[in-house]
Amino acid sequence: MLRTRVGLVPQDPALRDGTIRENVTIGPRLRGESVEPGRVASLLERVDLGGYADRQVAALSGGEAQRVAIARTLVVDPEVLLLDEPTASLDPDAQAEIEALLAELLASSDRTAVLVTHDQAQVDRIADRVVRVVDGRIHSEGTPQEVLLKGLAQVVAATALAAVVLGLSYVRNLDLERELGGSFARGFVQVLAMGALIGVLFSIPLPFSGVVLAAMIGYAAWESRKR
Repeated sequence: MLRTRVGLVPQDPALRDGTIRENVTIGPRLRGESVEPGRVASLLERVDLGGYADRQVAALSGGEAQRVAIARTLVVDPEVLLLDEPTASLDPDAQAEIEALLAELLASSDRTAVLVTHDQAQVDRIADRVVRVVDGRIHSEGTPQEVLLKGLAQVVAATALAAVVLGLSYVRNLDLERELGGSFARGFVQVLAMGALIGVLFSIPLPFSGVVLAAMIGYAAWESRKR
């Protein structure tokens, strides 16, 4: 039952020797079911392989083979599509074709698709919701923009932490802490920590965070000189 409700499109199409028709219908045939020729022709038209039913799969390009794998999955009319990096081994032109095909197939049906990819640009092009997994754990979730902004905020935090470490070392080496009464060094650390926290909590984009941090550091320096 699960196999008829969930379809998998792997990174490697894993086609068997034979014709496109034989590969597309292999699932139902293994269960002793038949597939009408018109159904096969319709599926091949949808994946832009119309008239290819009797062609040998050995003669197909990478993009064409992946289209056959998609048609093989769609033949059981699954409710959910699982796509495991379906364009990872394709050249840029074939990748663009498969992405356009997937977008068209999903837009014309109520299917849910779960796509695994390491390509951030691909996420931006075709995803409407993203779950980022790091070391086997869900790291962030949301729209592509929300997940991207959270990632940028973490870059801000990491940059701020590095600036704290390097800045303290620089302050100590130049003995600025003594010259400025110590308040500048303490304010420098506090401002960077606060800026990093703000970036993480509110997902502030990196350029804006830089401006905020610079302004806060300048204010801390000015306050320290007044004392």
